[in-house]
Amino acid sequence: MTMIVALHLGAYALIAADKRETYQVDGEVVSVISDDVQKLIEWPGGVATGSGYVPLLHDFKTKLSNSDISSTDQIIEVARECSRGLPPEQVGWIKSTNWLFTYLTDGPRGLATRVAFIKSASPEEISVLEEHKSLIWAKMPDYENQLSRLNLDLKPEKDMSNLRESLTYHLNILASLYAYVATVNPSVSTQFECFVHAPEVNGMVPSA
Repeated sequence: MTMIVALHLGAYALIAADKRETYQVDGEVVSVISDDVQKLIEWPGGVATGSGYVPLLHDFKTKLSNSDISSTDQIIEVARECSRGLPPEQVGWIKSTNWLFTYLTDGPRGLATRVAFIKSASPEEISVLEEHKSLIWAKMPDYENQLSRLNLDLKPEKDMSNLRESLTYHLNILASLYAYVATVNPSVSTQFECFVHAPEVNGMVPSA
């Protein structure tokens, strides 16, 4: 399974994904295929990723990156197409697959970054991460404690003037979080990639 972390820091959003691909049997990791898999895919509106059934995730990310998207309704339609296209013998994966993406929208102070996610079991619904909040998609024994700690450690930014220092601070937090989860979940690697998204800037950034 993929470990996804999203931080909405007000002035910008930071999305992270681990880089491990594993071979599993009955939910147990049998072997590590690679620790150098790219799971964040840029699309014209931002970045897309997800957790769950790899072919379903790949289908969504490919369609999103190759489509002329101008509204979230169109993204919902892409999700519906992906869910409908799943072979009958693989429909069980729908319940454990989720997609996450970023985009820009008009806000009270101009353009604002949004972090949104869709659960493939309900592809007609888009949920949005609140500003100054985080989310974690990963299996771990103390999930609620880790999420609460991460939210407490966030340092929101009003603008991009402190971007370098802010990135360094939050990338270090992410590095510690990924290092911990890798010790309790063999499907997650300590190596991860990050994408920063704001009205003024967007792109991949080196992980800590």
